[in-house]
Amino acid sequence: MSNDKKNPQNIAYHIRGTFRAFETALNRHLLSIDMPLSYFHVLRIKWDKSGLSQKQIATQSFMSESVASQVVQNMERVGLIIREPDPDDGRQKIVFLTPDGRRKRTGVLKSAMDIVTTVSNTVSKADAETTIAVLMELRENLEDLNDS
Repeated sequence: MSNDKKNPQNIAYHIRGTFRAFETALNRHLLSIDMPLSYFHVLRIKWDKSGLSQKQIATQSFMSESVASQVVQNMERVGLIIREPDPDDGRQKIVFLTPDGRRKRTGVLKSAMDIVTTVSNTVSKADAETTIAVLMELRENLEDLNDS
């Protein structure tokens, strides 16, 4: 085992390593069902009746606006989403899942949760809750740092 894996003080290293390992496992599964990972990040967002703007999609999926725009265009081209003019601001487009997009969303999200369940089954509920609380605090601190 390398020193980095033993060093609990190197939290950024472990967060990135865990994230990359999860994305690798998820990407491998998504490729088997012909679904790009970028589509997953859009599909996982909770879509309400009013839809979301591309800017909201970018923010909630941790993508730049230009990358989110490309992903949305590609998803529209393959029939997973539609874009309609915003009734409050005709210059903006609101994004909605198509029936095919809703069907795929359900299956894709189930697959992702199956991966999470499989790999976290050895972690106690208390440890999972503590980890989530710590990660949320770190994220808030980073967002505050980035906003300053």
